[in-house]
Amino acid sequence: MEHLPIDIHSNKLLDWLLSRRHCPKNWREAVEAVRSKISHAIQDMPENEQILTILSNAQYINYFHCKQIVDILRETEKETKNIFGMYSSQRMKDWKEIISLYEKDNVYLAEAANFLQRFVQYEVPALRKQIAKAENTSGESERKERDYAKQAAESRRNLDKDLAKWSLSAKVRDLRGELVIPPVADDGIARGEEALPILDHLGLRTEFLDELDQLASFMDFRLQDELTECGASIYLDGMAQKPTVEAGVEELRAWLTELKRTSAELSEPNKMQRLRMRTSPRFVDEIVDQLEQKRRLEAKYLRQEQLSTQRLTQCAAEIRSAQKLLDGVVEAAKGLQEELEKDLSKRYNGREVYIMGEINAVLYGS
Repeated sequence: MEHLPIDIHSNKLLDWLLSRRHCPKNWREAVEAVRSKISHAIQDMPENEQILTILSNAQYINYFHCKQIVDILRETEKETKNIFGMYSSQRMKDWKEIISLYEKDNVYLAEAANFLQRFVQYEVPALRKQIAKAENTSGESERKERDYAKQAAESRRNLDKDLAKWSLSAKVRDLRGELVIPPVADDGIARGEEALPILDHLGLRTEFLDELDQLASFMDFRLQDELTECGASIYLDGMAQKPTVEAGVEELRAWLTELKRTSAELSEPNKMQRLRMRTSPRFVDEIVDQLEQKRRLEAKYLRQEQLSTQRLTQCAAEIRSAQKLLDGVVEAAKGLQEELEKDLSKRYNGREVYIMGEINAVLYGS
């Protein structure tokens, strides 16, 4: 039985130490006094890389760190050693007193167990959760960055297409000034619509196009009539008084083609829009509003893309910082576990001591 290993569940480690009277129940009061002395002692330390590394996480300093510091001070303060082997250095005296206070009633065991449980139950899971959340946010920001970049590019293409439609440069800022077409006449004689040529007058142009459409319909009817021959039509044609000059089928076709061409040319969308630009300030306002809206939309997507990029950078920095802290806490927890197992093993005549349970899953992933 005395050779069997001692298994202690990590979540019950402190209770296990208190129940077996390895340390007193009021250990917290004693530890507070010790930590007050540590806070004072670290204000005067020699320039040493090992000590700086230990003190980098001052809130986690424990008994085992203090022993390391004393070992380092034996080298850095050796010149203060007298003929009796005693150190006159105040630094050495302070840290030896700290170790002595720790060892009184074994309060260092309770503090180390409390640190270990806090690492395993709270700090390591919290840091991993923080990293996972930052990674999720990073992935979402990366997706949004791509989406906004795509939407900004699409908005730019649409804007460029509309600008080209109005023969405008992408660098033009005064859209209204570029779109307004100077009036045809400005000699003080005619104003507004009266200064326009007949076909540039929107109302007259519409009437003219209606007349062309009616004439084209009539020509089409005449052409179909000429192409269709039946007994009745031949009889009626014979009775009708025919004009001296009669248009043939080919002439009708040519006239119809010319009418349709003229109508299509006058109805061409770009020409109609430019006519409206010349005659209707409201139409120009609508065009400018549409172009400005597309410009604003592109700017909005670019801002959102930039914000996503910034968030991505922030997440990367947060992940690096949290990962570095996590690595330090895991390393500190493993060191504490090893020191506690060795310390307790000495108290039980060398029996193997294993701190087990949740600690294995948290620190070792098993």
